[in-house]
Amino acid sequence: MEFSLLLMRNAIETYAGGLISRFRVRSRRSVLFFEDILAEYVKECDDSGHGRKIMDAIEEAGALMTASLIPGFMRPISPTLIINVAGRTIWRSIGALDDIKLEINGDRCTVSMKNEVIDRVIGGNSFVAGSWKGTCMVLLGKEMEYDGVAPRDGWNRYEYRITDIPELPLPSKPKEQYDAMNRYIPTEGLTLKDAIMNGVFNVKGNSVYFRGRRLCYFENTYYHLLGIKGPMLEKVQDIAKAYFDGLIEKDATETERLKLLKTLLQSMGWGFVAIEIKPDGNVRIVIDSPPVGLQMKDDYSFLANTIAGYMKVIDDRFEMESVAYGERKLSLDFVR
Repeated sequence: MEFSLLLMRNAIETYAGGLISRFRVRSRRSVLFFEDILAEYVKECDDSGHGRKIMDAIEEAGALMTASLIPGFMRPISPTLIINVAGRTIWRSIGALDDIKLEINGDRCTVSMKNEVIDRVIGGNSFVAGSWKGTCMVLLGKEMEYDGVAPRDGWNRYEYRITDIPELPLPSKPKEQYDAMNRYIPTEGLTLKDAIMNGVFNVKGNSVYFRGRRLCYFENTYYHLLGIKGPMLEKVQDIAKAYFDGLIEKDATETERLKLLKTLLQSMGWGFVAIEIKPDGNVRIVIDSPPVGLQMKDDYSFLANTIAGYMKVIDDRFEMESVAYGERKLSLDFVR
């Protein structure tokens, strides 16, 4: 099923600032993000020797999502059926990959993927390795060791060794709390459907594009854990600046560029956005009801640094003075 059909059939519900995935598995608050920014950040961390930190962060995200979001009736089912049948159908429909195959032989676990989100940009990497390690540990109930990734016939094969050590549950928000904190009250304003109809985004097959660059669709916990555990977060701002500098019109006014930022954040599911230009030229961005993850503490550092990179394209003098989160609102202040 193509992405546009998921929107038409409300398998992905869109609100002004919210995206809720309602597949056969449990509902979750998902977001769109800029695939190239995420992939380039992972590559920089891997190339700088920080792949282990990325893997640890994303392993936790994969484990939390699998433990909390796979319904009880699916737990007795073979992990290979869950991944190779149910999972494959969902992930292909949202453009996360072209194909996937999970194989378990004795103490060996192999996850093979074709054109997975990050893989298709930078090749084998710590993000994907960590995500599948966390997912498979929960499905198998055992700790696992990562043995590496190898390309083969257009696929990337991620190899793991299954240990005899039981997998221990990680602390997380109860699913009921996660749902309550992400319960989105529809507000009048631009939605993802509106942005697609207005030409801000284009849908091709199972993927959404912004000015020719692909967006990726993930549950939001990944970004919180990158904010909490990810290294070199200052690099995100530089990567985002380079990314948006090639996409934002040079002759657009500052007001037009800020309006586009509001449109992007809100329609991609990051919350209901208000932007204030103060008399002194400084800017405050307030995001109401941003997505809440499954981890115990929410952290919006990864998103904030992405926004800071966009603001540098508007005016290189902009500095992010403060980031505050409370009472379900995220506030960012930029000064120059």
